[in-house]
Order: sequence, then structure tokens, then C-alpha cells
Amino acid sequence: MEITEDIIIKLREFAISKDDGITYLLALYYGYNPSYIPESISSRMNRTGIYVKDETSNTLDWKVPLFDGQDTNFSWVSLEWIPLFENVNPKRKGIKKTAIARMKKFFANYPQYRQDDVMSATKMYLNNLQNADYLITSHYFIQKGKGIEKTEPLLEWCEKYDRVKQYDKIQRDKTNTMKE
Repeated sequence: MEITEDIIIKLREFAISKDDGITYLLALYYGYNPSYIPESISSRMNRTGIYVKDETSNTLDWKVPLFDGQDTNFSWVSLEWIPLFENVNPKRKGIKKTAIARMKKFFANYPQYRQDDVMSATKMYLNNLQNADYLITSHYFIQKGKGIEKTEPLLEWCEKYDRVKQYDKIQRDKTNTMKE
């Protein structure tokens, strides 16, 4: 994944070294807090407007995408994703604020997955569901529990979706090879 040009422009605008700024942003993005980053860099980076810390969910709201193709607006969670659950079982709609906070954390922990992966994996889960009474509540579908009790059904379904995509690609390649 490539760092967006908008980040480079913001760093230049605030006279922050590209190497220092990107290193700091990568540490933030992946949830690390190294002790060797000077306070002067932290305070200057906080003024750039690249991100805002959401105190209620203890997550970062990225105002400028760090990577090309990164979605910084999580309104799709409440407008597109949660309704998928609500349409199957209104009782399993979940809590919007919690779902958004957990989705932000999911993307921070698993940057290889993007919105289209999450939507496709969720639809695959819903299509495989036998009984609407057993539908997982939306925010628990992202993550539930802590420590050894922690489960991440969304991650599991994203991995399943990856395997299906890979299998489909292999099948298409075989079919194309046979046609030649």
C-alpha cells in the first residue's frame, strides 16, 4: 500500500520531515506508541488535522487517508452495513456507535481488508445463515469478548471470502487455459 500524496502535502505544509511524519503516522495507524518519538513531532502532528482522536471509542478518526484507497468516512457502517443485519433480524441490528468504533479498530488491525471485502464477507455470512434467530448482532460480528474469550467472526468470514475468491480465480484460470 502506498502513502497518499495528501499526507505528503500536509507534512510539507507543517514543515515536518517526510520520514519522521510517516513513521509517526504508521505507528499511530497500527496502534504502537514508541518511546523514541520526540514530543515536538507528536504535538506538530496533532495540529496537522490528518487525524482526530475519538475519546469515546479511543480510536483515531482519519480525516486524511494514510493509504491510497483507504476510506476515512465510516458512515457506510450505519448506512449500508448495519442494515444488512437489520433486514435479516431487526433485533440483531446492534449499536451503531459501537459498530463504528469496532469497525475502525478492525481496519486498523487488518489493513489488508477494505470496505468491499467487509461487505462481501458479511453478505456471504448472511447467505449461509440457516435461521435468523441465530444471527450475530452487528457489533459482535466484528468482535466480541477479550483475551482468550475474544472472537472475531468478521475476520473469519473475510478469510473465508478470500479463500472463495482465490478458488474462483483458480477455476477461471483453468477454464481460460482449457479454451486455448
